[in-house]
Amino acid sequence: MLRLITIEQFGMTKASEERVVKISLTNNNGMKIELLNYGAILMSALVPDRNDILRDIVLGFRTLQEYESDAYNIGAIIGRVAGHISNGKFAVDSREYELGLNAPPHHMNGGRRGSLSKKLWNYELLDEGNGVCFTCISHDGEGGYPGQVHLEVTYILTNENEIIIDYRASTNKSTILNIANNAYFNLNGEGKSSLNDHIIQLCTPNYLPADENGFATDLLDNDNNQLDYNHDFCFEIDELNTSRKIRHIASVASTSSGIKMTVSTTYPCVHVNMGSWLNNLTGKANHVYERYSAFTLQCRGLSDAINQPHFPTIILRPDELYQHLTVYRFGLVDE
Repeated sequence: MLRLITIEQFGMTKASEERVVKISLTNNNGMKIELLNYGAILMSALVPDRNDILRDIVLGFRTLQEYESDAYNIGAIIGRVAGHISNGKFAVDSREYELGLNAPPHHMNGGRRGSLSKKLWNYELLDEGNGVCFTCISHDGEGGYPGQVHLEVTYILTNENEIIIDYRASTNKSTILNIANNAYFNLNGEGKSSLNDHIIQLCTPNYLPADENGFATDLLDNDNNQLDYNHDFCFEIDELNTSRKIRHIASVASTSSGIKMTVSTTYPCVHVNMGSWLNNLTGKANHVYERYSAFTLQCRGLSDAINQPHFPTIILRPDELYQHLTVYRFGLVDE
């Protein structure tokens, strides 16, 4: 297997003046992804369209300073818990914990203090394969969460035009964990103004209708073709409690570029958002990201799972290994 990997300096962190690097992985087909050790960010993905022209389909920024000030954590690993925790409160083994309310009156995506998206991760290239492993420590009490957690996130670019994200973690104290990648995509290229030519298919029987705070407690049947997509879409809960197999969960295709993306995961659900919060944000190459000009398929546990006993647990104990896998595969509509 051909390995084409480059590493270059991307900047210095503002607070601690630590070096941030950009790691580029290229496969035999010319597909290329760029990663940062800041936030373990997926910065770009250059994918061939139907005319064999590479298009960068991932939203991002030009500078480290823009990533540091980005409140939406575009492209980053989010956690310790992705999604909302209602009222910023939860209990593990009858002990109650309170978190910062960065989305009042709730806690979201790990909060502002200690969020994984703002950490500088260590990195190591894989001995075999076209990939890089990022590691970091989230300390006991950091962000209000219990336990010292050791995290590993590995990105692999295959010659089948797959981006594989392998999540692993362990803890020295019972805690909660639900991490995810927060990449936003436009299959016509980042900075394009619309998703009107995108066709999305979700292979899930249930969904959690989100309220104005972004979470809900009741699973409903996914049988309404008129749903908007700011929801968690999930597999059958009974099956999830007994199985961790990887399953096809979604696909998206652009009729303009001809690019098709399929998503498979071991996580119980995919959170879908169509860029409703984008509001003329300036990204790479001075491209303006307009509202509804990008989507995320964020594979993770269900929103507020720690406070909903009928949802699959996100509790991690010292004798357990946290392990999940998400695969984004890119091809053409006509294949």
